[in-house]
Amino acid sequence: LTALGFSESLEIAKHSSFLGNGLGTFEQSFLKYNPQMIQDSTHTESFSTILNILNDLGMFGLFLFLLPFSFGIIKGFKRFLKKEQDNLEKMSFISFFILFILSFFYFLDLILMLLLFLFLGLFAGTKGKTILFKNLKPFHIFLIIACLSLTLMSIIVINYFNSLNYFSEAYYNLALEKYQDDEEIAIEYLNKSNAFLKKDKTQIGLSQLYLLKASELYTESRLLETKEEEREEKKQACEDFILLSEKTALSGTEINPFNYSAWVNLGNIYNNRRYLRDEELENETIDAYKKAIELAPYTKEAYIAIIQVFSELGDVEKREEFVEKIRIIDKNYL
Repeated sequence: LTALGFSESLEIAKHSSFLGNGLGTFEQSFLKYNPQMIQDSTHTESFSTILNILNDLGMFGLFLFLLPFSFGIIKGFKRFLKKEQDNLEKMSFISFFILFILSFFYFLDLILMLLLFLFLGLFAGTKGKTILFKNLKPFHIFLIIACLSLTLMSIIVINYFNSLNYFSEAYYNLALEKYQDDEEIAIEYLNKSNAFLKKDKTQIGLSQLYLLKASELYTESRLLETKEEEREEKKQACEDFILLSEKTALSGTEINPFNYSAWVNLGNIYNNRRYLRDEELENETIDAYKKAIELAPYTKEAYIAIIQVFSELGDVEKREEFVEKIRIIDKNYL
């Protein structure tokens, strides 16, 4: 985690939205202005607390944060000029005011933030307790504070999930860019995407890459002239990737059981396992394709795949049954 400089923080803050975009705002904007500096670290901590809040919670969140402090400062200066403050109130007001000013030019850690709110609380709890809430009853004061707290917490929670989704999508898109050139890097990016938020499309992509790795290892173990020990190592690695492929494909259907592509993908994984491991997985393969057909009865991909399976099995009756069904969609099929 690396703190941004003041000029960088200010440049990013100019693009803040009304509700903010969570930590993703920093990541996205930093990539735009300093793409060469984002390689090995995540820049999410602003130079100042105020700019950090502006990016994380947006203008609305910053307004709610500043509201009690601004109101207290205005009323506090009025009492200060009128010499209505006692020593405790003066000490609390000056301390909280200094910390508040520092929040514009310095990133306050947890301890300093707690002190800021502590001094504000002391200031509000002295003889000038009517400063922040005028002559409201304690019950009404509690309701106001509770509503403000709930609103702030809601914004924080929403932006937290927004930031998880942002990072997940960012790594997924990087994997899409890399998968043709470097499978290992693409797998790494997809796993990073899952670390933030596990999605069905990410699991589908991982299962396909794992299967591709298994296929390559299978070919190497069968065709290349290697020592028996090396051949066995490749076979074991192939087995490991096959298991990973099936696990992630199943996970995709569990995350979203109504995703047509997830079930087609699972059927493809089982179908390829039949060749790679010479297993009798016809029932699992057919069941996955049938589930896909149930979800999207007017999409041809699953029909074509299941017809191919029945053709290989020599089950003419079942093959013709699905040929008739696909002809409802495509009259020119075969």
